[in-house]
Amino acid sequence: MKTRQKKQQLSQNDSSAVSQFQKAIALADSGSPDKALALLNHSHSRVDFIENARGVCLLRLGNVDGAVHLFRSLVLASGCTWMKPESTVIQRTNLCTALLISGRVSGCVELLSAIEEQQHPSVVRLRQTLESWRAGLSILQRIQWFFGLDPGVPVSFTGLPGDFVDLELSTPLASSQPSVRSRPPVHAA
Repeated sequence: MKTRQKKQQLSQNDSSAVSQFQKAIALADSGSPDKALALLNHSHSRVDFIENARGVCLLRLGNVDGAVHLFRSLVLASGCTWMKPESTVIQRTNLCTALLISGRVSGCVELLSAIEEQQHPSVVRLRQTLESWRAGLSILQRIQWFFGLDPGVPVSFTGLPGDFVDLELSTPLASSQPSVRSRPPVHAA
């Protein structure tokens, strides 16, 4: 009997989290990531898709260090530098994006190369952004980059940083809201 009640409660919590998640996406995409973050924080849910959404909101609010910290906890094993096998491609690319925006280009490149799904649109988009960035470096900056030094040139994005959902998957979260695309394709400016 207790197990059945526990399952019903978990199911109700999940549907509530999904509802708040969808509302948060709509708020963030309409230019109110602060309201979206407040809604997500009010939910007190710690499921991964809610945590990912919190990280995206932090990115969009300019709290890049907070986003890096949150995405690291989702993607990297505690106290380690390898990725958790259960982390999603979107969580991984969001960490890459946060590293890129924070000026940790080499960290982004290293993590991006460790993602197995190299043909995933989010991975391809980040690689294209990096290629455009490299093409814009001066000769001296390219030499620095070649020798493993970050040249100190910020990477520019168009559109909003971070992905809420994986548009490649046919999950209830992605398919029930076809208009929740979190941003247009990213290209370096």
